[in-house]
Amino acid sequence: MARYVIIQLPFKNELQQVLTAIDELLIVFCVSSLFFLYAYEGNPKVAVNLSLIVIAIIFFSTFKTTSVVLYIIIWKCVEMVMEHIFKIKFVKRKRITNEFERIIHLKSKKLF
Repeated sequence: MARYVIIQLPFKNELQQVLTAIDELLIVFCVSSLFFLYAYEGNPKVAVNLSLIVIAIIFFSTFKTTSVVLYIIIWKCVEMVMEHIFKIKFVKRKRITNEFERIIHLKSKKLF
């Protein structure tokens, strides 16, 4: 899967490409670490420390993914709000311009 993400680039955003590749590599590391823990028969403290590292990596990956999703949501909301504000300003300008042209036209009629 990591090779597919790196070679095919299925996402539009470059940030998503990199983060997905990192997530895939972290998953491979976590799975291999869990297999190692399953077969490990040495000191239990080492196994606990390694399992805490795996849990920290999973937490980091989840936090990173959630942060990216929130960033994209906020970015899209800001774009939508800016687009809406632009439309409102455009409509107001058009309305003011139309009123101004109507007043100028009425004044020009009064002069003649």
